Amino acid sequence: MPSLSRLKDKGSGEGKTRKDHASTMNQLFAAYATGKQAKELAVVLGESALSKTDKLYVEFTDRFEKEYISQGFQTNRTIQETLDLGWGITINFTSYGIKTYQG
Repeated sequence: MPSLSRLKDKGSGEGKTRKDHASTMNQLFAAYATGKQAKELAVVLGESALSKTDKLYVEFTDRFEKEYISQGFQTNRTIQETLDLGWGITINFTSYGIKTYQG
């Protein structure tokens, strides 16, 4: 989706949304991809094969899908609220020593 990527680059960031917009998006997508991989691993090998970190990413993925992606048509969040929610969902990572990339 090159056009979506260009739109993202031109429509986000300091002076347009918020300085940490890109870093928030990158953190969320990276964590989500890692969580989806961990979920696939659990299907193949069983949940007991997951490390504590894998389980943390699975928990993040479930929350991300439920609270961030599935907001529905009745929820009307501002971009600021959406970015704050994204960082709120990743907050558990820092307590486990996993680096986040807040800008």
